[in-house]
Amino acid sequence: MTELMHTTKRILTAAAVALTGALALPQSAAAAVDVEQLKIDLGDVESRTVAPPFFGSTLGTDTNGLKDAIYVLEAVLDFPETGFSSPASTGSVRVTDLAQRAFTHRATLVERACLVVDTAAGGGRPNLTQIGNRLAAIQTAMQYISPAVTLTSRPNLTLVENTVAEIRDIMDHMGAEGSAISTFGMGSIRVSQLHFAVEDIYNRAAHVCANY
Repeated sequence: MTELMHTTKRILTAAAVALTGALALPQSAAAAVDVEQLKIDLGDVESRTVAPPFFGSTLGTDTNGLKDAIYVLEAVLDFPETGFSSPASTGSVRVTDLAQRAFTHRATLVERACLVVDTAAGGGRPNLTQIGNRLAAIQTAMQYISPAVTLTSRPNLTLVENTVAEIRDIMDHMGAEGSAISTFGMGSIRVSQLHFAVEDIYNRAAHVCANY
C-alpha cells in the first residue's frame, strides 16, 4: 500500500470519526469526575508511547548485535509503564481538548504502523544488512509524532473513551510478540531466526495499519 493510499485512508477514517462524534451525545452530558478520569487514562497512554528510545549503539551488524536490537525494539513495543501520575486539575477540563489529544495520539500510533509498512518491508533472501536496515526503519517509524488532528465536530466523552480504548488495543497488538523471539537462546543465532522475528514485528504493524 502506498503512502498516498494510507493518507487517503486516514482522511476517510478521520471523517468517519467526526461523523460519529456529531451523532453522539452532547458534550454537556459528560460528568466532571469522568472527564478527570479520562484525562488520567489519556495521560497514561501518552506517557507510554510518545517518545520511545532509540537503539543507540545497541544496533550492531552481526547476529548478536541484531538480536539485541530486536530485544530492545520488543521492549519499546511492549509500551512499558512509566510510573505516570496525573496531578489534580487546577481548572476545568474540556472534552474537546481531550478529544484532540486522543485523536492525535491514535493517529500517531497508526501512522507509525503504516510507516513501518512503507519503509521496512522485506524482500529477497534475508541477510544481516537487510535485517539491520529493516530494524533501523522500524525504529525511525516509532519516533513519528502526528500533527494535531483538527476536530470537525464537537465530540463527547463516550467517543473520547472509545478512542483511548482503541489506543490501548493498538498498543496491545503492537506489543503482542509471537514465538519468533522465543527461539533466541544463549547459543549462536541464525539469520533465519532474526528474519522471522523482524517479520513478526512487521506483520503486527501491517495489521494495525490495515485495521485502524
